[in-house]
Amino acid sequence: MNELESKPAQWVTVCGAICVIVGGLMLFGGCLGLSGMDELQQLHTAIPIGEGELSDSLQAELIEHGPPMWFARASSICVVCFSLFLLMQGIFLIQRDPKVPKRLILWSFCFIIFTTVVVLMNWVPRWLLVASNSEVKAMFLAQLLIAMPMQLALPVGLIIFFNKQKVKADIAQWR
Repeated sequence: MNELESKPAQWVTVCGAICVIVGGLMLFGGCLGLSGMDELQQLHTAIPIGEGELSDSLQAELIEHGPPMWFARASSICVVCFSLFLLMQGIFLIQRDPKVPKRLILWSFCFIIFTTVVVLMNWVPRWLLVASNSEVKAMFLAQLLIAMPMQLALPVGLIIFFNKQKVKADIAQWR
């Protein structure tokens, strides 16, 4: 047995830690959403257009043209649930639970679908506002080009990573 085969796989700790950290950050964002700061307000504070905070008139237009308030609350609750699940699975992955990779792949597919639905529900009703207001257009582009790829990087990466033959072979040894 060579030296590489005798050392435990380091990817387990790294991948588990990434899941815990991302889960914690998602939990923070979900709690912000539940406290009243929806995703668009969080996004607007991150882009260098406008005054840094939504004006009252722009906020009123976004609410008027957006999905119902219950949708924002429900999506925030879902984000909290997704984040807690990811956080727990990250801990279980570090402990080398052989069921975790399948759970994380399932989580990844569900989260990709959820994220896509939320983006569509947020922007389709606001499309005329996107076309007519530069601040709203900047928020839309920031969501599409920055936030969404960052949100989808982990789930897509997990799906690809856990389907590698070497990783599957390592996981098979946990049993």
